[in-house]
Amino acid sequence: MIKAKDQNRTVDTRLSSFITALPKAEYINPLAFPSWEHKESRAEAEAFHPKIPRSDIQIFSDGSKSESKDGATGGGFVITQFDIQVAHYSFSLGTNAEVFDAEAMAAVTGAAKALALPSIKLATDLWIFLDNYEVALRLGSHFNGSSQAVFEDFLKLTQAWAARPRLPHIPPADNQLWNTVSPQYYKDLQYKHTSNTITLSLKRATLHYILAARSQHGDFAAYHERFNHTTAHTLCSCGKRKTPLHFFFCKKGKAYKTLTKSPPSEAIPWLLGIPTGGLALAKWLESTKFYTDICPQLVSAA
Repeated sequence: MIKAKDQNRTVDTRLSSFITALPKAEYINPLAFPSWEHKESRAEAEAFHPKIPRSDIQIFSDGSKSESKDGATGGGFVITQFDIQVAHYSFSLGTNAEVFDAEAMAAVTGAAKALALPSIKLATDLWIFLDNYEVALRLGSHFNGSSQAVFEDFLKLTQAWAARPRLPHIPPADNQLWNTVSPQYYKDLQYKHTSNTITLSLKRATLHYILAARSQHGDFAAYHERFNHTTAHTLCSCGKRKTPLHFFFCKKGKAYKTLTKSPPSEAIPWLLGIPTGGLALAKWLESTKFYTDICPQLVSAA
C-alpha cells in the first residue's frame, strides 16, 4: 500500500536537479521570424534604404572586438534624421564581453538615445541598421542567453516608442500617402497645397464649379451614370457630353480661345491647379455664365 504523501514525491536525482536549474528555453516567434526566409542581402538593403522617409530616425550600430593584446570589446552608434547626424556614441565593455553583447548593447543604447531626442515628434518610425543577424533576430523577443537584460530593456523601449508624443500632422507622411492613393487625374493637374487664399475668396457658387471640375464629382455624364441618376441631363447645349473639362473645349463657351493661348496640356493644370489660373477661370465663368446658360444642370421629370 502506497501512502498518500509518497504519491506527490518527485524524482530526486542529479540529472533532474541539473535540468530544473537550467534557464527557460529561448523563445523566437516562428511567425514573426520564419526559418525559411533568407537573410537580407546587401543589394536589397541598399535598394530599400532610399525609400525610408527622411523624417524617420535611423540608427546605425556596430560592435567589434579588438585584435590587440587586451582584446577589449566595444560598440557604438550613429543616429541620423533628415539626412543629418543628430547623435553618436561609443563605449567599451572590457575584455570579458563578446561581439554579440556589444552589438546588442549598441542597438539598444541607440534606441534609448533616440527616444530622448526632441525631434522624435517628427518621426513616424525608428529604424535600426546592424550587421549581426543573430542580434537582429532576437531584438523584440524574450532571450535567455547572453545579454538577457539588454534585450529585456529593448522590449521596454518598444513600449515607450509606441507611447511617445507625436505631432498630429506630419506633412512628409501626408504627402507620401497622397502620392500613393491620389487619382491619376489629380496628378495630371499637378495641383499642390498652398496657403494662398485667392481661391477661397471666390464666390461660393463659382468655387463650387472649380472644385467639381477638380474632383470630377458634379454635373457630369460619367458621375450621373455611375450613381444611376436617370433624370439628369448628360449633354451640354452644344450636344457634347458633360465632362469635368468640357468647359475648356465647348464650342459655345470658347474658353480655349479667350482664357489662354497655351495648349491644353499647360492651360488646364494652370486653370485648375494654380491660384492665379483659378482666378482667371472664375472671372470667365461669371462673365459667360457657362454653367447657368451654356451648360446648365437640368433634370427631367421622373
